[in-house]
Order: sequence, then C-alpha cells, then structure tokens
Amino acid sequence: MNIDVRKLKYSGLTETEFEFCYKPKVNILESLNSASCDQISVYGTLELHTDDVYVDLTVECAIVGECARCLDTAIYNFKESCEIKFVRFDAGEFDYVYKSGVIDLTDAVNDVILTNLPTQILCSENCKCLCTTCGSNLNKENCKCEN
Repeated sequence: MNIDVRKLKYSGLTETEFEFCYKPKVNILESLNSASCDQISVYGTLELHTDDVYVDLTVECAIVGECARCLDTAIYNFKESCEIKFVRFDAGEFDYVYKSGVIDLTDAVNDVILTNLPTQILCSENCKCLCTTCGSNLNKENCKCEN
C-alpha cells in the first residue's frame, strides 16, 4: 500500500484521495482465537505539509472467528478511522517515517487494527452461551440437564 508523494508534489497538488484493498500477509488477528480477515479495505485522504504528510484513513474489514460464548461462527464488522502523521526524518517514538518520497501504509493500517480490536467477538450481543454442565448451545436448544 504505497503512495508516491513525489508525484503529488511535482503535480502541484497538496492533497489526494486513495483507496486500497489488500490481504494481510501475516495473521494480524492472532490475539483472537482462530479469527481471520480475508480482505482489508483502506481509504482516505493524504495531505502534504512541507516535509510532513498527514493521512486521514479509514480501515474496514470483516473479522470471522468463533463466538467467545457459544463457539459458533461469529462475524465482527471492523471499521476505524484515524489521522496518522508521516515524517521524512525520524522525529519520535510514535511517528511513521517515509523514505524516498514513498509512504507505505501497511504498518500504520496493521497498527490501527491491532490497537482497536475487540477482546472477543460474539455471534450476537444476546448470545446465550453454552450450558456449563452438558455443553448444549443455548441459542439452538434448551438444556436437558438440571441446570
């Protein structure tokens, strides 16, 4: 997910819109048990300010995994927007650095996802869980044990 800011600068523009779709090369969702994300959509605007570049971006993806309560398939629609600053020279611990006039959004997008992931995903907010005694999925059937 690279954006060549030199082309933007040479065209006389200071702002542009962008849109990318990509499949992550590594599973960035390791913290959610067996969750996966097939495609991530990233879009937004990029604005040049002297040597700094400000990116307003939105990240969207459908996270598919096991419900933390009943173990059925659960889908969490992730959507997060933020502003990120890229600098030409390393200025601080939390800055993203760009080199040779090219911004690579990959690390920033992965960081947005990782810092905003839910701790668990649910099949629905009203999930009734599994019976702790017999293991019946209480969303699908009534428990047959005494609990």
